[in-house]
Amino acid sequence: MKKSVKIIILVLTIVLLGVGLVYRFISNKNNANNTIKVNEDKVEFSKLYDVDENNVFEKISADAAIDLLEKGTGILYLGYPKCPWCQDLIPLLNKAAKDNNIGSIYYIEKFFDMRPDKVENPKYQEEYNKIIKYIDEYEIKINEKIKEDDIIKVPLVLFVKNGKIIGYQKGTISGHEITKNENGKYELRDLTDEEKTTIISKLNSLINKIYSNACSSGC
Repeated sequence: MKKSVKIIILVLTIVLLGVGLVYRFISNKNNANNTIKVNEDKVEFSKLYDVDENNVFEKISADAAIDLLEKGTGILYLGYPKCPWCQDLIPLLNKAAKDNNIGSIYYIEKFFDMRPDKVENPKYQEEYNKIIKYIDEYEIKINEKIKEDDIIKVPLVLFVKNGKIIGYQKGTISGHEITKNENGKYELRDLTDEEKTTIISKLNSLINKIYSNACSSGC
């Protein structure tokens, strides 16, 4: 009888060890797959903008972006690769985030397709309008216009704390416009080093405003 009990205990021990090893294998595999997916997203983003593969930009759905605006804390970038101002702002935004140890800046992959003049999917229009609603509320609060009518001009970076927009970066900097070059072609002029420093300084200030423990009046 004692021998049978010992055998049963031994078998159960072996089974439990086996289950534990299988669970650990599956868990590690899932974690590895998630890491690969994140890296693939960053690689994809680096092909669209002038940033390296180790960037801070994290792709999210429009629903997740709305959830952030409603009750979250973080930074939401609204823009698309075909926008030259977006191309100039992204490297500066990436640098500011890294300098402040910010792990993620969120962006909506299909934001270009959500524009009123492009939208074909009713769900996209509904999501776009929800984002507009939160911007409208912020415009009323600060008594400033950061969009034109019901169109979100890009790039627009929203800094959100506890479900409230507490700051924004619109465009790059005043005077950064498309001009005619020496070959007679119209293109966006390069930012000067001084302008880049000014933009990064503003971004640093906005980032600190989100993640500092203290919050000034109006947050």
